[in-house]
Parts: sequence; structure tokens; C-alpha cells
Amino acid sequence: MFFSDGGAGSIAGMNIPKIGASEILFVWALWGSAQLIYALIQWIVIFRYRSLVPLMWIIQIFESLLRMFVGHIKPVNFAHTPPGAYQNYIYIILALIMLAISIVTTKFED
Repeated sequence: MFFSDGGAGSIAGMNIPKIGASEILFVWALWGSAQLIYALIQWIVIFRYRSLVPLMWIIQIFESLLRMFVGHIKPVNFAHTPPGAYQNYIYIILALIMLAISIVTTKFED
């Protein structure tokens, strides 16, 4: 959100054309602001509403899967492979493990 290109070029490696670049950067900045709000909600859940941690893991898993799906049906040409391209697969596996742990831990806390 705070990069001049919204991270689209500097992080994701998108080749941003001159025509329509401001619209692309606007959307990336919106996504960044949504991520900040989402992170704030996650911190609130961690510190105040711990019983919602499994729900947050489910949301994380679905969000990652949907992002991967959108990338599959609407492919973009990148200058280099974005950091999340391979990390998404690892993250989903780890998130499923964390979901299982959070469910078991929540049951023991009750």
C-alpha cells in the first residue's frame, strides 16, 4: 500500500503499462488497505477472542485458495515469479496444520 507502485511492480514483478497503470496501482493499494484491516482483526482475535482462531484459519485458507484460483483463471504476465507463487502452497499446508491445532487446543480450553 505504501510503495509508489503499490507493490505490483517492485514486489510482484508486474509489467505495468502506461495506459491504465493508475487503475492497477489503485487496486493494489486497495488490496493493501484491506490486508491492514484484516491484520488488525486477526490481532484482535488473537488477544481478545481466542475462540475465533479456528475461524480465522479457515478464512485464511479460503482467501489463499481463492487468490490462487483467480490467478489461474485470470493469468498475468510477470517480470519474475512473485514471492507468493510457491509460498501459497506451503502456506495452505501450514494453515491446515494450524487449523487442526487450534481446533484441538480450543476443545481442551473448554
